[in-house]
Amino acid sequence: MRPTVLMLSSQAAALSTFKETLAPWLNIYKLCLIEQSMDEENLQAELLRANFQGLVLPHASEQNEEEYVRRRTQRIQTTVTQLVPSVAIITAGDLQDASLREAFFTHVFLLARFYEVKAIGSARALMLFHSHHKYLYFCYHQRLKDQLGRIVANPKKLSLTEVFQHYEVILIELLQHGMSIKNSTNALQHMFGYLSKELPAKEKAAMIALIDDFRQGKAAKKEVLRALYAEVERTNQAFLRPQVIFEAYPDSLEEVFDSSNVIL
Repeated sequence: MRPTVLMLSSQAAALSTFKETLAPWLNIYKLCLIEQSMDEENLQAELLRANFQGLVLPHASEQNEEEYVRRRTQRIQTTVTQLVPSVAIITAGDLQDASLREAFFTHVFLLARFYEVKAIGSARALMLFHSHHKYLYFCYHQRLKDQLGRIVANPKKLSLTEVFQHYEVILIELLQHGMSIKNSTNALQHMFGYLSKELPAKEKAAMIALIDDFRQGKAAKKEVLRALYAEVERTNQAFLRPQVIFEAYPDSLEEVFDSSNVIL
């Protein structure tokens, strides 16, 4: 599964850096220069052909803060939002922020996985997809997560095509809410609930404290998830093991950014 990310930039060097650094993990469909004199009609046609899940916009710098670039960037963002509301959008500068980067890549890879399942087009594939994303959905929106579950259950016996259509609409709505600390804490607590009876008192107290540290912004979500997954493996929790939340996108992407080699 290789999601497609479209990068727009006025700097050829930034495009080259992005492409070379992330090429092992992301299939860059189209690299467009902001300063290209592409009219709006042709731009929309390019965007519709791209079939992408993520858009990286340039950030303000000495090289690209000219007013015409800023306005064109805003127009492109508006166009993308209208034409492809499912797409995750971030600036190149915000990719350097760990939490914003997590939200962006989680969104991008989740969409790519869904479209892969949609291409398969089977009820079982959708059921497994939904089951494995349950706790990731928790991080976004409880009510919409439950609504997606009802769509998969299909009590009205809709056609499979209608089921996928309804699921996609609600999934996009869920993603547009974004992840929150409150909802993510709720997800982590629910996962811990499955493990708590298997843990000795000392380990249980440590896990509770770690989740609370995340709630207060003192610990990263990845840190809590690593601790939870270690207990999943130790206690052989078959239900929790395949949950996508443990690796919503390849850890190797984080290693790329942590290495400080990415300069956009």
